[in-house]
Amino acid sequence: VQGIANRAKAVGLSKAATEKSLATMKTGYYDQNNAPPQLFAVPEAADWGLSAKKDAVSQVFESPDEFVVAQVVMQHAAGPPSRDEVGEQLKMLADAEHRVDMARPKADQVVAALKGGQSLEDAGKALGLTVMPLQTNRAQPDPRLSGAPELLGMLYSAPQGKVLGPIRTSQGWLFARAEGVIAAPDSMLNDQLKGQLTNEVLSKRQRTFFDGFIEKLRSAAQIDDARTGGGF
Repeated sequence: VQGIANRAKAVGLSKAATEKSLATMKTGYYDQNNAPPQLFAVPEAADWGLSAKKDAVSQVFESPDEFVVAQVVMQHAAGPPSRDEVGEQLKMLADAEHRVDMARPKADQVVAALKGGQSLEDAGKALGLTVMPLQTNRAQPDPRLSGAPELLGMLYSAPQGKVLGPIRTSQGWLFARAEGVIAAPDSMLNDQLKGQLTNEVLSKRQRTFFDGFIEKLRSAAQIDDARTGGGF
């Protein structure tokens, strides 16, 4: 491993490892508060990377299971990333936004169909859209609504039978209708809290009894200073 580290200073870590039929891996950008998962086993390597210069090759780091050699191939100064660094991500976001914009006319057709008296199911099927039932609650929201928290909040307060939407999300336009609300049973709340409340009451009683017992012992104790020949 030391030979690979020495060779990497001349030709780069990737080539030095390849010459020995070994693979390398890259971490993403990281800082002092967010170490990369690839270096969890050797945190000293992550610390080294934050202070080393670009293209520098590290010493051989040793963990209980492996030897690690690192090289700094990219660095980013404090502050927001440059456009070049996030260009691909921006392109993906722009493409997603464009697809949502292209779907707006179809969402408008659903609105027109609803105003014309059609049901949400009929309006969706007529346009080849998917209509699906779902059940959700505050503790575990349906993952299909994870991109539309505003719609989820509207559903909890919407009158039964009212159609909501269109709501714009990163995936498209959503419509929803609240079919009804099922109240949480009181027995569920009781079962969940019964054991917890019982333990808290018991713990409080035990603590009160113990504190009172210690105070009683202290007030009844007779103590003499043994250093003057007395006892207790």
